[in-house]
Amino acid sequence: MRHLLALGRNKAKTQPSCFIAPLRAFKYSLLHNHQQTSPSDPNGFTLIELLITVTIILLSAIIVPKLLVARNAVQMSATIKRGVDYAKICALINSSTLGNRPVIAPVDPLRGGVTITEGCLSNSGDIGATLEVSWGSARAERVPCLNTLSSLNSSKALITVNTKSEITCTFMS
Repeated sequence: MRHLLALGRNKAKTQPSCFIAPLRAFKYSLLHNHQQTSPSDPNGFTLIELLITVTIILLSAIIVPKLLVARNAVQMSATIKRGVDYAKICALINSSTLGNRPVIAPVDPLRGGVTITEGCLSNSGDIGATLEVSWGSARAERVPCLNTLSSLNSSKALITVNTKSEITCTFMS
């Protein structure tokens, strides 16, 4: 009887192995396929993650050019305001004996600046003054300078002070 039980055990060990191996492989594949589609898997992306990424890329493609234009407009208007302020100082100096030309920082080729091209001297007999304002490579439309607006190809502005201390602004290419 023992011999028959041992024989039955041996059969149980050898015979089911051909049935168990495919079942184990099937069970293994089910477990691994389930793990690949789970949201916590670091090897894959969910649909939400892909949609958020595409949305961020599209929004940045729309916003970045507008931010660059706004930055250029701010740079141009700040330089123009500085030029108008210097023109007002020149108008005061021309009409009085207060002093000499204002000291102006040198023009930076990248950021631009203000240059007094003529006038702005005390005791000059009210000849007026001409200031040249440049803003480097920045370009923007509709930046105001007194009563005029810039165009997209404007690269500098001439601010003039006449003998009556009236200030005018003209944009140039």
